[in-house]
Amino acid sequence: MKYLSKIGFLAVCILAIGFTACSDDEESGIAVTGVRASLESVTLEIGQEQALAATIEPSNATVQRYSWESSDKLVANVTNAGVVTGLTKGTANIILKTPRDGFTDTVKVTVRGPVVKVTGVSLDKTAITVKVGSTGQLTASVKPADATDKAVTWSTENQSIATVNSSGVVTGVTVGNTRVTATTADGGYKATAEVTVLAADIAVTGITLNKNKLELMEGDSEKLTVTIAPANATNQKVNWKSDDESIAKVDANGLVTAIAPGETRITAATEDGGFEAQAEVTVSEAKGIEGTYIGVVTMNGTPAGANAPVVIQYTSETTVSIDANASVMGGMLKLHVHGDALSITFADGIYTISGDAITDDFGYGPKSTKVDGTIDENGKIYLHLKITSITEKVEYNGQKK
Repeated sequence: MKYLSKIGFLAVCILAIGFTACSDDEESGIAVTGVRASLESVTLEIGQEQALAATIEPSNATVQRYSWESSDKLVANVTNAGVVTGLTKGTANIILKTPRDGFTDTVKVTVRGPVVKVTGVSLDKTAITVKVGSTGQLTASVKPADATDKAVTWSTENQSIATVNSSGVVTGVTVGNTRVTATTADGGYKATAEVTVLAADIAVTGITLNKNKLELMEGDSEKLTVTIAPANATNQKVNWKSDDESIAKVDANGLVTAIAPGETRITAATEDGGFEAQAEVTVSEAKGIEGTYIGVVTMNGTPAGANAPVVIQYTSETTVSIDANASVMGGMLKLHVHGDALSITFADGIYTISGDAITDDFGYGPKSTKVDGTIDENGKIYLHLKITSITEKVEYNGQKK
């Protein structure tokens, strides 16, 4: 027994001496400066394996020991030899580490569920129109929605007409037609869209009016016309407005209608660029003759009744004389207007009055004249007598002049 005890004691001493020698060799050998895994990341299916390798730096370092460890062993496991196995869907980090020096490297592991194959692809549009220099968006939908690989590549048949980038953005290059195709990486399924490229818009640079001043009497109308520059500008739309609609109104076509005496401004503004042109409008009181139409008034061919109240107007150049020695501008003079049927028509929102009539100053010198006119929103008829002057003896306020 004493002999065996002595042998055991000697063995322990030899091991202790050996370990001490090894430790001294490591301390005095070539030190580790780093460690590197063979992959930065890896994607696995459930149950799939991937072998990883480790490299100690420098390659002639005295100690070549390292270990592998998983940050989430429910998602992925790793053996001492660096073999990684996907266990459940998710992500985990595989950590490579040197035991003494603490150098590490990490491999990101993504574990996917069962592979779902692509069965088709479609686009949100079957046709798209863009202008030269502008863009349009196409969006691809891969089927089924839970397909594992939804990658799509885009291509165009003629890049000189239109290009398409990796996100499905189509850019017009020159006028013409081409086709854009989306192709799935899984299965090579295709979907196409027809592309039409139009000429680029020509921007508006200005606007002018045919008149910058209008002088109207109550009830009169006159149309303003616009000229847009350049003449071939793409958007020719114009918006009209009156600063004071109680004095003069303007419709969408530039027709100005005088409402009441006063001054206002009509503005035409281009929809493209907001360029403006203006016309100053002065409305004067209607120089007219209140009268009664004696005869048959027809409305769109239907009799509207006799003795319809009218306001008879004449142009500002007209001179109305009560007698040979006293002329009155805009005076109120009782006249009878009679003759053939006076016609009132309504079309496109506008009343028009026309016909041949005779103005009769109570029997003193009838005048034959052409009559036209308008009717306002309150139903008052305005007759415009196209005459230059009336100089007659008339009975005024019951007395002869």
